[in-house]
Amino acid sequence: MKKRKLLVLTSLFLMVVMLLSSCATHRMMMDGEQYRDTAPTPTSAAAVEALLGAARESNCEELVYLTDIVIDGSDSHKKHIVYNLATNAVVLTVTETLTTRVNVELHEGYNENAYFIVKTTSWQMVESVPDNYTYKTALCAANGSVVAEAEGLLNVQTEFDLLAFDGKCYRMDQNGAIAHAFDLGDFAQLPELTGKANDRYFYGDDDGLVILYDDTCKMLAHYQAPSDASFVIANQLENGNVLVQYLITETEESKDYTFIVSNSGSSIPEGKYTLVTKLIKKSGKVKDLNLDWLLVEVVNNEQGTLAEQMGYARGYDNLAIAFEIVDERIEDEMSKFKLVKVSNSGKVKGEIKQVIEGQIALNFDFIGTNRWVARDVSEREFLINEKGKVIGEVTGAEDSNAVYFIVAGKLYDYDLKMVYDYEAAKQHIYDGDDGIMRHGVLLEDEDGAVVCYANIGATPIIDKDAAREIVTIAQNYFVVADTTDPSNVKYDVYNDVGTKLITLDYLPDDVATFDGMCLLQYISAEGKCVYYRLDVCVD
Repeated sequence: MKKRKLLVLTSLFLMVVMLLSSCATHRMMMDGEQYRDTAPTPTSAAAVEALLGAARESNCEELVYLTDIVIDGSDSHKKHIVYNLATNAVVLTVTETLTTRVNVELHEGYNENAYFIVKTTSWQMVESVPDNYTYKTALCAANGSVVAEAEGLLNVQTEFDLLAFDGKCYRMDQNGAIAHAFDLGDFAQLPELTGKANDRYFYGDDDGLVILYDDTCKMLAHYQAPSDASFVIANQLENGNVLVQYLITETEESKDYTFIVSNSGSSIPEGKYTLVTKLIKKSGKVKDLNLDWLLVEVVNNEQGTLAEQMGYARGYDNLAIAFEIVDERIEDEMSKFKLVKVSNSGKVKGEIKQVIEGQIALNFDFIGTNRWVARDVSEREFLINEKGKVIGEVTGAEDSNAVYFIVAGKLYDYDLKMVYDYEAAKQHIYDGDDGIMRHGVLLEDEDGAVVCYANIGATPIIDKDAAREIVTIAQNYFVVADTTDPSNVKYDVYNDVGTKLITLDYLPDDVATFDGMCLLQYISAEGKCVYYRLDVCVD
């Protein structure tokens, strides 16, 4: 649901932008709670009795759709179930009859929240022949509440945080709640949207068209870049206005230009260029600006970005990755970029100190609570905390999870303190890299004994010569088969720090995961699907 704000980029320049900016990643990981581990450790397991016997059909984010067969005398009917893994609640149960059929569709909405629609077909029986069909569609939020119902088999049109249904438009907030926003009408459709800030939507296409809308998708302003424009980039500012930049290629004889490119290694072809900057205002006016900066990407404060959370937010409305034009020259190599503050009037208000020297723009990887890895132009990697402080270099790390860096047979915590030397203990990571889970590491010694090392210490999992075998390793849990009695194998389910959560009679598979929670399923001896939920505890 998150769309980029880049327009009409040639392949060379697009490559530079992709290297410099990982904006979509930043938005994804920083929406919601700040700095938190996005998939905490499961702390308990329990059967989900309401799903017993049902077969999973599909899942989307926190929602799982299942079906079952209900026997009614000599008749059998299909039952439809929608289960919310996050709340451990069945949010829909509907059973077909002799005169109804149901179709359930799960969809991903704004900010990776889910919603679903239920389509029902009903008819009457006239002399045992179906007749007089009627159709109904319901739009439902992830908690099961019916947002709207309408006659007919309808679909939902989505754009950004908007859902159009039966002539009305609904808005989904960051937590997945859906509410009526405005009436759309029977013949209208939502326009395609690229971004939103300060209750203003905007759209930009590959032909250089930029449109600014109000919160009801009424057009406020539009601008079309000229046909000879190249490298068109549109960015929405914090107040909702849109900043547009593009280049016009000038002749070699021209004396009226902004900069010259003479470096054959540049992503912009050699030649003379005029940089054009336009501010598309919500008042409908288009204002010409004179900037000595080429703004590759502008990120506004409403987007909840990594830069905002790293301490850049104070004192700026918008943060930009930019190249400065100096003495009619521009150098657009990665090492020459600068982070600058941009006002809502489109003016550059000064540079921002980089977190590390030679930093590659906003190229941070979120690796665990309050920890990121930043890279410089030489591909060296540095560990950064939530205050933007460099803890140390981690280029040589062989692997990592949400708690540890792994290098040279040792585990280091996220303060880069060595916490365990497993090589000295004559251990190795179990089954290669597969033994590295999100919060713990499975270690095996020369005798085949296995422990799970995590922040609670080393927990024994398999003793020497024990009739036990690890059969499943996932990010947040693992399963050990106990074959002490081959005729009655048991399966112990552990979380990723080595705490046993439950023992099952059959080997489970996870059929859905969401924010650390898992829905496990196995088939019983009677052929029924049995479900268990691994829950998490968030402080």
